[in-house]
Amino acid sequence: MIAVRNARSEDIPFVYKTEIECFHDPWSEKSLNDLLESENACFLCAAAVNDDGTEELIGYGSFYYTLDEAFINNIAVSPLHRRCGAGSAVVKGLISEARKRNITAVHLEVRESNTPAIGLYSSLGFSVMGTRKNFYPPYGDMPRENALLMSIFLTE
Repeated sequence: MIAVRNARSEDIPFVYKTEIECFHDPWSEKSLNDLLESENACFLCAAAVNDDGTEELIGYGSFYYTLDEAFINNIAVSPLHRRCGAGSAVVKGLISEARKRNITAVHLEVRESNTPAIGLYSSLGFSVMGTRKNFYPPYGDMPRENALLMSIFLTE
């Protein structure tokens, strides 16, 4: 079973390690702690819950919000736990938290080539609203790349 809950300070080492594994420009531990303490943010972790009730963190996601709009920062799942529903659970959790905060629109950016993520977001109701040209800088073997701006509009 996958459980999604609010992130806690003891989760930061896992989140930071996963940031390094998943992103070319990972957030610092300080930035992650700042996110955790922000009044205008939502920061969730996904955990695989074992039969004995213990949990193993497998993913996370967050957004910042202003007034009635939220912008998802990062969604990541540990490479060893992909394709098990954790990413979907995190995004659904973020959408649920957005609704609780009376947020009417949630936005995110995703690499144009990240077809698994685009498929996930589309399956959960996000639509492509535009393109940010050359948004992602080149890194290693990866070229400069456009970002798709995707949004979901929440209604009653």
